[in-house]
Amino acid sequence: MARPTLFNEEISKRLLNAARRGAPRDKAASIVGITPRTLHTWLMSDKPEFKAFSELYLEIEANYDLEIIERLNAEQDYRALDKLYSKRNPENKPSDHTTVILNILAELKPHISKECFDEFLNAFEKIFIQGTD
Repeated sequence: MARPTLFNEEISKRLLNAARRGAPRDKAASIVGITPRTLHTWLMSDKPEFKAFSELYLEIEANYDLEIIERLNAEQDYRALDKLYSKRNPENKPSDHTTVILNILAELKPHISKECFDEFLNAFEKIFIQGTD
């Protein structure tokens, strides 16, 4: 018999709040007393009770990453961008800002709207392709 889920409205709200503040998934999970694996399972689940939460969480992450990119690109602080992205996504150790952006795009594309993805592409092109690097 499967264990009952810990997922509820309060846990959902706390996780979404942590994501809004830019907490990496492992830290967000820790804040609410679950394992990173449990959070991952909820985010990747096709079960209806997780679907709305998952979509919102992934959208919040995408928007947060976009804000980081825009802010640090405005300051042309690519080392900080690299450091923040690496901290947020410890499994990736990008060596330069172009790799950071490409990793973000690859990870987020399946989880974000076309409009949000297009914003990423436009920012990438403006900053890195057109040479304002």
